[in-house]
Amino acid sequence: MIFAVSTPFRGTQAVYILGERIDAAPFVRQFSVGAFLAKAVHILSYLHPILPRAIDFHAESRHLSLYDISLLSLFQQLWKSQWAESRDAAPFDVTFQAADEREARGEGEPYPETFYRSCSAYMTQKCEGGGGRSIHCIPFQVSTMFSPFYFMARAVGDFKFSKIQPLPSFLSEGKTSDNDLAEEYRSNDGVVPLISQWHPFSPKPLLALGLKGTYWSRNMGCAATEQDIASLPHATLESIIQATGILVDTRTMVTRH
Repeated sequence: MIFAVSTPFRGTQAVYILGERIDAAPFVRQFSVGAFLAKAVHILSYLHPILPRAIDFHAESRHLSLYDISLLSLFQQLWKSQWAESRDAAPFDVTFQAADEREARGEGEPYPETFYRSCSAYMTQKCEGGGGRSIHCIPFQVSTMFSPFYFMARAVGDFKFSKIQPLPSFLSEGKTSDNDLAEEYRSNDGVVPLISQWHPFSPKPLLALGLKGTYWSRNMGCAATEQDIASLPHATLESIIQATGILVDTRTMVTRH
């Protein structure tokens, strides 16, 4: 069984908000959150041999410690990181471009005799943005809890997908603008939109694969069978929702027998 919780299978706009360039990924915008994080990792990796073991960024895997590179090389990496601005890095992996490339290669197709559980959640609702636009943000009663995801959730819910280059596949499939997108592209858990948490591939291409025994479950709960769905602890889910303000929407499940 493969079990996933709020996983960005199809990418997330959060990576662009934090610093990935919308027009030239995997390059990172200067003076962005992502750029500062990359610089901090480089400095800590360089000082790794003299730092406590508790601060371990596995610098040996990148050969970026003071035993591997000179001080001049460190400054060059701080100016333009060959590691953070490469396609072999986590930020690029969660871009929509990388997700489209994976799906084009067939990565993520269900394997025989394998069960897949995908649990998703969201903490936003439809609200009005600037100019009367419809966006998604955290409801007022949740924002009063000082959620660390408050501003990120609003930014994710108000993201303009049409500015990304190359254009994401879901905008290329008969949709001409951000306004044509369904709410699940904006509804999010503060980091990942619902459409990306559900599964790799869009439902239509996956059904076109002709995988017998594969089905998509749109039921409440993190379940693989009807028996599991019937035995869900709904009271527990409701108590979690009331306590945290996070709305659980674990609607997607793929199973293949």
